Amino acid sequence: MPYCPNCGATVTDDQQKCESCGTRLIEKEKKEGFFGFLFFGIIALFIPILGYILAALMKISRPKTRKFTLIVSTVGLLLWLALILIIVYIGLDLLIQILGGTILFF
Repeated sequence: MPYCPNCGATVTDDQQKCESCGTRLIEKEKKEGFFGFLFFGIIALFIPILGYILAALMKISRPKTRKFTLIVSTVGLLLWLALILIIVYIGLDLLIQILGGTILFF
């Protein structure tokens, strides 16, 4: 049988308040703030590896923010890869133009 964390009185599992001292026995679910979402989202978008590390660290404490951070980290990683591929393609295209167009790429 559980006990009240404040006064130590015996309480039942379904009680919401202690009958002796009136302490709430059921904890409120913590809300995750908007600025946490925004902060972790911006970091995850621009530095995806750091977003993955932060998501691993908040595994239990902030599940919604963790899920959002994982999604944004993945999107950020894909955007960085696309940017690198575009830069490489433009670089190859410029190299081909410099060489006089002897090599053809589609």
